[in-house]
Amino acid sequence: MTGVESSTFVPRVESSSGRLAIPADLVQRIEHWSATYGLSREEGAELVLRGSVEPVEEAALTLRAAYEARDVQTPEQVSAGLSAAEVDVPVVGMRLGPRRPATETEPFTRDHLGADLLDDALEVWPAVRGLWRMSARPRVIVAYRLGYPLAVYRVAGWEQDPTTNRRWAPAGQILTDTRRLDASTGADSGEATAADHSIVRVVRSRPLVTPPAAANPIVWLHGR
Repeated sequence: MTGVESSTFVPRVESSSGRLAIPADLVQRIEHWSATYGLSREEGAELVLRGSVEPVEEAALTLRAAYEARDVQTPEQVSAGLSAAEVDVPVVGMRLGPRRPATETEPFTRDHLGADLLDDALEVWPAVRGLWRMSARPRVIVAYRLGYPLAVYRVAGWEQDPTTNRRWAPAGQILTDTRRLDASTGADSGEATAADHSIVRVVRSRPLVTPPAAANPIVWLHGR
């Protein structure tokens, strides 16, 4: 989860070209399995398929094992861990959906929204930097996909899109255990601080669980 070099994996996009009929008993089993571990039906089905249909995704296997072992954490537990590490900056999590093409005109250039479990921090940045309906307070963003922490970023501030009134980050830095890297280029931006290290350690320690019915993709993790 710390790689920053672009992947050669072919991105997946949503398709509406056909419908897949699934027997009712299998749907019920998916719903039960998903509800047991705090996932929506769609999330549970996606996770199981990504971890069982070739090419199997190791991240999906790891994530499913963590859910089934209850080796997960809530936003409240993340905040407690950051407080114990004396982190004093506002931290939010962004729950990203499936990777899909970007079609709307926006104040910055990107070719996709959402993310794959296989995406690295450079690939995730265009999707996680905005546009969001939120305050300008957060200084650390954690990108999540199905509860899996894909990447952690620091931002110096936010700009507001005059058309939508939503906010976007004009620049950011990827946080690793030891370094800060430019979120757009991957260039080394200097040594990580003790607070950076603590944030990365806490949020990457376990997947994040949130209520399946939660519609807001923004999850406050600390310093609200």
